Amino acid sequence: MRRGQRLASRLGLSLLLSCVVLFWHRACLAQPEPPLQVEVVLVGTLGDDPVFASRVTSWFDPERFQVRVRRTPFLEPQQVLSPSSDAAVHVWVTLHGKTLARLYFASAGDSAGGTGYFLRELRLENGLDEIGAEHVAEVLNLSTQAFLEREAQSARELVEETLKTEVAPEPSAAAAAPPVAKPSPAPPPSRDAASRSEPARSWGARVGYGLSYRADEGTWHGPSAAFELALWRKLGLRMAAQGTLPVTQRELEPLEVRFYGVAFVLAASWRHALGAGIELKWFGGPALDVVRYEPVRSLSSDYAVGQAATEARPGLAAGVGALWGKWPVVALVAQVTLPFTKTHYDVVRDGAREVIGRASPVVPSLGVEVGF
Repeated sequence: MRRGQRLASRLGLSLLLSCVVLFWHRACLAQPEPPLQVEVVLVGTLGDDPVFASRVTSWFDPERFQVRVRRTPFLEPQQVLSPSSDAAVHVWVTLHGKTLARLYFASAGDSAGGTGYFLRELRLENGLDEIGAEHVAEVLNLSTQAFLEREAQSARELVEETLKTEVAPEPSAAAAAPPVAKPSPAPPPSRDAASRSEPARSWGARVGYGLSYRADEGTWHGPSAAFELALWRKLGLRMAAQGTLPVTQRELEPLEVRFYGVAFVLAASWRHALGAGIELKWFGGPALDVVRYEPVRSLSSDYAVGQAATEARPGLAAGVGALWGKWPVVALVAQVTLPFTKTHYDVVRDGAREVIGRASPVVPSLGVEVGF
């Protein structure tokens, strides 16, 4: 029985260490990737607002994207339909009236993929005020990433039809001073564009395996699961659960005790790109360990086995995860938990209590997660 438990523990530890070695081997082989070139064109009156341009660029991670902004009085349809290859993606932003913003995305692509297009239409309840401008800048950033990853595409025909509704320059005014953009009535949004009018929220889910060191309680290990949600810019939310298999047994002289349970974490996270396809996510927040301890047998005839019990241990957790890849995503997560409670295990002999073991005041853990 105990030999099988030790074998399961060793197999779990070997699997975890193999995943760690594989992750760092792939990370070391990865070559640093230059930042992607993104061109944003502000059309018409949008180009007169210098604050809006800075809002747009502030949403992009400078380690992953190099953004340049230019202004033009009118939108040239041919530039959208036949984008140049000097940037990974070109984005044109137009404003119709006060309540409709359009985002045209185009990329020359490669010989295999060809030219790609994407159209977004955003309804602005209060026009391009501070909230509306921030909303447009956020959607522009998220849509650019989705477009580059080929998760968002629009048909060329849809883009062509929408471009026909844009304000065009008068032939006689080509050499004149830039005219003032004339707001046009907002046409009813197409089904394809309207379905994407809400801002997207990126998220990810992963499963894995981890272990934690708990002093006299031994080294626990078991499966894990994590869910992450991007909230605003680099801020996010991490929810994770780490299980402990019931094969974990520990000799606390004069008793042998079996432990199992689950540890929960709900933490705020901060994303930081390192380059070469690797990201770091720092996180911290409240934690809760639910521990079941069960005396299995007595190692001495002087003591009798007591009852099993379950204990909740609230605390604080902080850690960092190193993520590599897009699909699948491989993550190496290191975490430290500080329980608020101080648990100890006692035996009673001749009316006197004796401490035979204590829970660790600091619980370090390490795990590998795979998902998307």
